[in-house]
Amino acid sequence: MTDGAMVEVEALRKSYRVGGRLLPVLHGASLRIARGEFVAIMGASGSGKSTLLSILGLLESYEGGRYTLAGHDTRSLTEDRAAKLRNALLGFVFQSFHLLAHKTAWENVALPLAYAGVGRAERRARALRLLDRLGLAPRAEHRPDELSGGQRQRVAIARALANNPPVLLADEPTGNLDSRTSGEVMQLFREIHARGRTIVLVTHEPDVAAAADRVILVRDGRVVRGDATGGEMEAP
Repeated sequence: MTDGAMVEVEALRKSYRVGGRLLPVLHGASLRIARGEFVAIMGASGSGKSTLLSILGLLESYEGGRYTLAGHDTRSLTEDRAAKLRNALLGFVFQSFHLLAHKTAWENVALPLAYAGVGRAERRARALRLLDRLGLAPRAEHRPDELSGGQRQRVAIARALANNPPVLLADEPTGNLDSRTSGEVMQLFREIHARGRTIVLVTHEPDVAAAADRVILVRDGRVVRGDATGGEMEAP
């Protein structure tokens, strides 16, 4: 892996089987993201940006090319190895929060710690510290339906940070929020980034993308702006 790179993708190809035929989604996408960089990925619906993020998150496989994450070649990972890398290296934030309705805020935050084998008392202590850092200590015992949209997204961000992963992946994290709350959440992302974390965020909103160091544009399954060196390029 190139020195200083957290994420390197080279000529990535991905297809889905639809109605008995293969539908290509990524056509040789390439990009490089440095350690500690804040990158936004933009593109029209169907451009391949969400598929690209799923591959970066080790949630989907790919047919061709190479993806290297923090020095780990991901081409032939077993499901168990992929799960271990996800838990150690990646935190996820989604548009629809993906919180468990029957669990309190702190219990939702503590879920990754449970998967990592951390004891209940330590899970609770660490979850409460994270919620306090995000201004949600008074809501720790509340369930998701007792929280506002912004509060739920903050709980989701706290959960993503629970295992202190070096990379945070966010898929339209402001998509269900009003403009004021969206601004607050993006300020939180900037603060997290300032502490040295690598952030990769998919969005269709230019004002959200403006918070990033660099914008990568995906079109028809290729990266057409914001290449591996941070420069400009056009797909052939």
